[in-house]
Amino acid sequence: MVQRGGLRGVFHFTPSGNRQRGHRHIDGVHLAEPLLVLRDGAGMEDDAINGHAGRVGCDARGIGVQQMQVRAIIDTFRAVGQRSAHERHLSDRPFNRYFLSSVDGFIYMSEQVHRELRAYTAAPALFSPHPLFENFGERVPRAEACGRLGLDPALRYVLFFGLVRDYKGLDLLLGAWALLKRRGRTEGRRLIVAGEFYTAKEPYLKQIAASGLREEVLLHDRFIPDAGVKDYFSAADFVVQPYKTATQSGVTQIAYQFCTPMVVTDVGGLAEIVPDGKVGYVCAPTAEAIAAAVERISDDGTLALFRRNCVGERRRFSWERMCDRVTELYGLVSGTPER
Repeated sequence: MVQRGGLRGVFHFTPSGNRQRGHRHIDGVHLAEPLLVLRDGAGMEDDAINGHAGRVGCDARGIGVQQMQVRAIIDTFRAVGQRSAHERHLSDRPFNRYFLSSVDGFIYMSEQVHRELRAYTAAPALFSPHPLFENFGERVPRAEACGRLGLDPALRYVLFFGLVRDYKGLDLLLGAWALLKRRGRTEGRRLIVAGEFYTAKEPYLKQIAASGLREEVLLHDRFIPDAGVKDYFSAADFVVQPYKTATQSGVTQIAYQFCTPMVVTDVGGLAEIVPDGKVGYVCAPTAEAIAAAVERISDDGTLALFRRNCVGERRRFSWERMCDRVTELYGLVSGTPER
């Protein structure tokens, strides 16, 4: 999607979960998996690109950018940070430099990505965290969610959600759960692992068996459709993101959508989005630290407090705020002041 010619014009973007009739859509943009892309293209007012892992909810016409004369605005969460953070390739640096040199402005979603971006370009860049995933719906009653998932509502559930890849630290979470089991802290609780394995499953199965966790770890190792996401986040007491490396994570914004408290590791930009002790706990990426955080957050009073705090905290992640930042960035790169 890099343009080196002189084509200019309007490009707008729409939610991937809200495709409109009459609009042409280009799905699965895989330029190092960009999350958000604004591209030019004269006469393309009714075209949209939906990024690989996200959705963007502001229409360029709706924010007054009717004749955008900007080569590109791209979020570098996936274009630079995601590949550089945990999927390194020899081609990364020259490819990123070639691509990013043609970009006029950036929206970044974590300070780690901002730092990496500055190694390639001094183009204007503004911070805007990923908005909420409203397309997944609203929280539903716990008993209703448990019923649809085939879960016993008498038990309590902790959630690991999303594609299983080695950098996401599921092995650390399993190690933490084994520690808690030995301390007698997992009685009446189950750990749900919901998502497809994008790495070898066998090492995790062996770890579960060796730790005696077969009865306590529920593997829902399959693709989770959009309609099913709300059930997992409504049934779980909290979600754990035990990542070893990260820039930021869409799972965090899903948790905010459903006001599900979180335990996250202090890597990448996760701690920027989850204030420690307010909507969850931030801990070191070790089994011992994760176990301690899981034990702390499991208190009913703490969970209730974090859910209440989430209602106010999630206001930072509105689509309107992101649209404002895109408009502000357009003003910076085009010399057009905001209206």
